[in-house]
Amino acid sequence: MLQPGLRGKAVPVAAVVTNFSAPSTFSDAYFAPTELTTLLHELGHTMHNICSSTRYARFHGVQVERDFVEAPSQMLENWVWQAPTLTKLSGHYLDHSKPLPADLLQRLID
Repeated sequence: MLQPGLRGKAVPVAAVVTNFSAPSTFSDAYFAPTELTTLLHELGHTMHNICSSTRYARFHGVQVERDFVEAPSQMLENWVWQAPTLTKLSGHYLDHSKPLPADLLQRLID
């Protein structure tokens, strides 16, 4: 969180900061399933911060009960393993108009 969203005083500002595989001399950079899971998990924390509007900064975003801190992140993270979402987020690496083959998609989900 860069700035808490204080009701009537400030607009929330947040950023997703992660560490993903870099391209190499031999291949482009692609998200591994674990990296996509991480991205959506961290996006959940970011959305939690952006959607918060509180009177006091100490209760903003992830400054809530411990059980609820992970709830938005786990909801988004779960999308990685849903076929419709994974189909929209992925595709053939050379022809982006082609979705992943159904058998490969199922193996990823399994």
